[in-house]
Amino acid sequence: MKGKTMIFLTCLLLLLLISGCGNSKQQLEKYAIEKKNLTNRISDLEDQRAYLEEELKQAMENLSPEVLYNVAKQYADKDREKAKSYLLVLIDQFPSSEQAKKARDLIGNVK
Repeated sequence: MKGKTMIFLTCLLLLLLISGCGNSKQQLEKYAIEKKNLTNRISDLEDQRAYLEEELKQAMENLSPEVLYNVAKQYADKDREKAKSYLLVLIDQFPSSEQAKKARDLIGNVK
């Protein structure tokens, strides 16, 4: 009786393991598909970000020095990196303007 019980329990354990492996394989396939979808989404978002950064750069180049300086001053307390980027564009695009001179002074405060 003891031998039959052991064989039965062993077979039951093997059946459970085999049925569990099928579920694990399906889960792995599901996760692989989900990972691929997320990877593609991340890639799309990175492409979109690069495009938007280029658009922003072009838009900033078309602004007047007064506008760039005023926008940078508004960001100076909230987002120093953004303020600095506006000031650097201002200095780059209009190096001899009065606002560029002010921007150089202001960059010392933004750092």
